[in-house]
Amino acid sequence: MQADLTHLPPALGAVARTAWEHILERAPAPLGDGLAAAVAAEPVASQLPRVLACSPFVADLARRMFSPQKSLADAIPDPDPL
Repeated sequence: MQADLTHLPPALGAVARTAWEHILERAPAPLGDGLAAAVAAEPVASQLPRVLACSPFVADLARRMFSPQKSLADAIPDPDPL
């Protein structure tokens, strides 16, 4: 995970990293690379680790429901749609 884990306690950072690795395991290589690039950009880089670490439901849902036709980055709404 290229996201910023420094703002999380070490235990939560480890949970977020593990959850992200499980998501990437389900993604085909080109899509996994695209997801990794999306996670590196703000605001996702600072928000996704906290969501994955603090919401086992979201982390598990993303892992189980991942499909090559959809990307996690597409599920993240644009913070400024206007």
